Formats: sequence, C-alpha cells, structure tokens
Amino acid sequence: MDVIRGSEEATKTQVRALYREGRGPARWLRSRLGTLGRNTFYVAIGQFVHLVLAIVLTPIAARVLGDSDFGRYSLASTLMYFVFLFSDLGLNTWITREGARDAAELERLFPAAFAVKLCLLPPLLVLLWLATQLTGLEERSAQAVAIFGFYGAASSLWQLALAVFRSRETMKYEPILFALEKTLITGASLAVFFLIKGGLLGFVLTFPAAGLVTLIVSLWILHSRFLRLRLAFRPSQWFGMVKLAFPFGLSALLATVYNRVDVILLTAMTTPAVVGWYSAGYKLLTVTNLIPTVVATATFPRFAALQSSDRRQLSRVFWDGMRLLLTICVPMVILGTTLAKPITLFLFGAEYFQTAPAIQILIWACGIVFFNIYLTGFLGALGYQNRVVGFQVAATVVNVGTNLVLIPHLQHLGAAAATVVTEGLMFTLQFGLALRRLVDWEPLRISVPLVAASLSLGLCIALTTAHRWNVVAVLAVGIAAYVAVFLLSGGRKAFSLLST
Repeated sequence: MDVIRGSEEATKTQVRALYREGRGPARWLRSRLGTLGRNTFYVAIGQFVHLVLAIVLTPIAARVLGDSDFGRYSLASTLMYFVFLFSDLGLNTWITREGARDAAELERLFPAAFAVKLCLLPPLLVLLWLATQLTGLEERSAQAVAIFGFYGAASSLWQLALAVFRSRETMKYEPILFALEKTLITGASLAVFFLIKGGLLGFVLTFPAAGLVTLIVSLWILHSRFLRLRLAFRPSQWFGMVKLAFPFGLSALLATVYNRVDVILLTAMTTPAVVGWYSAGYKLLTVTNLIPTVVATATFPRFAALQSSDRRQLSRVFWDGMRLLLTICVPMVILGTTLAKPITLFLFGAEYFQTAPAIQILIWACGIVFFNIYLTGFLGALGYQNRVVGFQVAATVVNVGTNLVLIPHLQHLGAAAATVVTEGLMFTLQFGLALRRLVDWEPLRISVPLVAASLSLGLCIALTTAHRWNVVAVLAVGIAAYVAVFLLSGGRKAFSLLST
C-alpha cells in the first residue's frame, strides 16, 4: 500500500508540475526566457497598453479641450504626483526591496504600510484644497486639482499592493492592473468627450473613478494570492518604517519636483496656451519613460538580491540592461529630432505648431532619462538612495535656476532646455557612482550594429520624407529598417538580459 500511495503521490506531483508549465504562450515564455526575461515581458505588456492608450488619449484630449483647458489639466495632473508622493513616503520601493531580500517580512510590513497611507491621505487632501484657495488659483483649475488629488490617493494605495508583487518577482499581475486602470480612463474619457459632450471636469473625474476600481481589484489579488489583508495601527512601528523608507520617498519627490516644476513655473510666468504647447509635447514624450521603467522594475528585485551575494553577476545584469536601453534609445532620439513637426501636426493639429521645437529639444532629455530611471533603481537596490537624494537636490537647484533664467526669454523652449541640462547632470553623477560600485567594466559589444542600424534609419527617413510619405508610414518603415539591420549585423547581444 505504501508503494501504491507513493506512486500516486509521484503522479500527482508530475501532474501539478505539468499544470504549472502550462501550454501555449505561457510554456513558451518559460522555455525561452529566464525569470528576468519573463518579468520584463509581463511588465512590458502592462506598460505597452498604458503607452498605447496614453498615445490615443493625449491628442484627443488636447484637441477637444483646447490649449487652455489642456494646460489646466496638465497642472492638475502635475500636482497629483505630489499627493501620491507625500502619501507614499518611499514605502512602495522600500517594501519591494525588503520583500525581495526576505519574503516572510511582507506579512508584517504591508499591513503597517497600508495603515500609514490611510492615515496620511485625509490631511494631504485638505492641504491640497487649502493650497488652491490660498494661491488664488482660478476656479476651474482648482476643481481639477482637487479631483486629481483623489486619483493620487487611490494610485498610492493600489501601487503598494504592486510593490508586493514586484518583491516576489511575480509580475504577471502588473499588466492586469495597469491595463485595467488605463482602459477605464480611456473608455470613460471618450464617452465624456463624444457621448456626454462633457468638458474638463467630466474628463478629470474619470481618473479617480478608474483608480478606485483598480485599488479594489489589486487588494483582492493580494488577499487571495499572497497575504492576509489586514491593518496594523502601531505608531511605534510606523516611525521605524518611515525612517527607513524616507530616502526613497525624498528621492521620488525631488525627481518629481525637477521633472514637474517647469509646468508650475510656466503657469506662473506665461499663459495657459504656452503651458498647453509645452505639455502636449512633454506628455507625448514622457510615455517613452515606460520603456526604461519596465527594465528598472524587472531588475530592481534582482539587484537587491545580488548586491550582497554575487557582485560579478550583479555587474553582468547591469551591463545587459544598459545595452538593451541603448538599443531602444538611439532610434527614438533620431526619430524625435527629425520628425517632430509632422508628428506634432498629425497628432495635435495646427493649433499646436509651437510644440514641435519643444519636442526636438525634449527628445534628448528623454534619451538621458532612459538611463537615469535605470540608474536610480540600481543604486537604490544597492542601498545608495541617500547619495541619489544628494544628486537630486543638486539637480533640483539647477533645474529651478535654469528655468527661471530661460523661461522669460524662451518660454516653453527654455523649459525644455532646462530639462536637458538637469537630466544630463543627473546622468553624470549617477553613472559615475555606479561605475565605482561595479566589479567589471564591459565593452559596448553592439557598437557596429548600432551604427549600421542608425545609418539605415536615417537613410529611410531621408528617402521617405523626400517623397512626402505620411508620417505613420515613415515611422513604420524606419523602425523596420533599424530592427532588421541591427539584428542582421549581430545586435542580438543587446537582448541577453531577457535570458537571465
């Protein structure tokens, strides 16, 4: 009987193993990609859906609202980030790191962190409302800011659940949540614009509604798959957690300040129309941040786990990520610089013709941001977040000073130039620190494919624009040529991260 029972147990074990392997795409992912590759794939799905829907929604909102109301929406969405950050205090990133190092700690840390956030949100929303009253913000802008404050609160809460998923390197839930929120926002916004014929306030109300639904779904997944959902109201424990997480929170706050302060300064020093011109280009290009965010999100737990165990492997993963980002960054900068005008006219219309020069400047900042997002995650995983905060303080001072000097003379183009200067400073400081913490320096190894592919992309742009092709066709042909030449000339090494 023991033999039979043992045989039955072995059979059940094999069946469970086959079930876990799955079929179709899931099985292909397990056989072709490593853990980092799968996590990158899952995060990329969610971010890709976010990217596509943002590209769809931004030009429609810009056209329907007009440049002035679009500027008001941009101000409200900018201030929303501050509600998110002040309610976060770095807890999301800190829990991801601590959970990656010891998964058992999540049962203790998550309930306390969720309780801290719940207690912080009411006073933060009151302070936001008071700020709109004391600054004399016009009524429509103040209402939009208040509504977006609730969206920031909901986002802060559901992304704490996301931190748990990331720490366990089970990122298959991330695309579900990102796609859910962005789909709800886009669908509801289109209904507001074309069915209800609503304006600015109806549009911004779709954001907190979608955030609340996403929060409910994220907590259900967390409770059913990972840990028991509860709250821990222990102020003594809160203080210790916030103290440890605060450098991450301060880092995110400073990054938001020097990335968003340009909109605030433009609002104070120019007109809503100028803010709309700048914000149209800025919002279009910031969706490219989703690409390095995918890589940084997928590698952060691995960096945290390797920093004290295998420094040589840590260096290898780091350089794999740098090569992957460089491969994507180069064609993006080329396309943005050369096709800014037709892209602007195609997406936003003639009303936003002033946006094109800003895009030509901002695309270079976006290229640098590709690496800054990755480097910030790498250094934070290694425990150097305090040094990153110091870098960001310097960058914030430089950004505000440069904006104050350039905006009065160049308006939105001055703000774009200040962004390039700031991101260049951050890259220089962070990359220098990262190099001192790596065991190995690896050569680029993709220089020949990169040059060949870039030349083919430039040639395609020159030929297709000379024959007055539609901008969509130019982009499609140029990207196809770049990818084909890059792979044929030996550029596959750039994707070695996905097999890790």
